Amino acid sequence: MKYEIKKESNKITVKASVKHRNRVKDPIESIDTKKILDLLTKEGYNVEKYKIEKEDQCTNYKNNSPTEGEWVFRMKEVKSTNVSNNRRQKQPRRQQSQRGKQEQKTSPTKPKEKEDKLL
Repeated sequence: MKYEIKKESNKITVKASVKHRNRVKDPIESIDTKKILDLLTKEGYNVEKYKIEKEDQCTNYKNNSPTEGEWVFRMKEVKSTNVSNNRRQKQPRRQQSQRGKQEQKTSPTKPKEKEDKLL
């Protein structure tokens, strides 16, 4: 497998090719996007920062199959997200209804009085 890596400001272009197969004994080679990503990782590129813009596949399995391919990776745009914008904003608390206020006022009564009321 032969390959050539060209890096521009925010773009990586990889051109790869495999040998043409003349005899049945010759090894079958194939290149896909996964192999290119592994290759870029071994070369020291952080592939997680890039998205695939163009991908290809090449092999020498048959006589008429493509033996050359080109892959283009473009750097992902970094979106500045404000953490406070992503959070759910707090809503103001509701005021208690009149009924709830009355229950709170009467709740500190003595337990004996409650028992008498129940009997």
